[in-house]
Amino acid sequence: MKQFILASLVVGLLGSCTGSRNSTAQLQNLNGNWELTVFPHGSKPFAELFTMKKPELEFNSTTMRVSGNTGCNRTMGEFSVNGDELRLTNMASTKMGCPGYDESIFMNALNRVNRFRLNGDQLSLLQDSTLLMTFVKKSS
Repeated sequence: MKQFILASLVVGLLGSCTGSRNSTAQLQNLNGNWELTVFPHGSKPFAELFTMKKPELEFNSTTMRVSGNTGCNRTMGEFSVNGDELRLTNMASTKMGCPGYDESIFMNALNRVNRFRLNGDQLSLLQDSTLLMTFVKKSS
């Protein structure tokens, strides 16, 4: 019985180390600037939703901060990653006027993000299994 308990503890510890390495690799891959390319929500096509400029996000795994723009205003906050879970917290934005531009659609989608998927230079932000938006990594 003692051997079984000891073996279970070793397997559990090894599994948690692997999870930690995976999260660290995910953080490194998430670092950088990302430009919105797909936004499947809304009643208008992408080009009509984001008429001023495309929203962008920048993740910094050293500070665990996220910043960027909504297509009009600057936005910033914090993030955490656990496996494929992504939490964006304390999100705030500047309040410049942007006539004819509804950035609340983008901000509401950001507030629903709880998962992410990285595929090369593409970052998909999801709510559970529902795609909310996709970004492409900008070259430095």
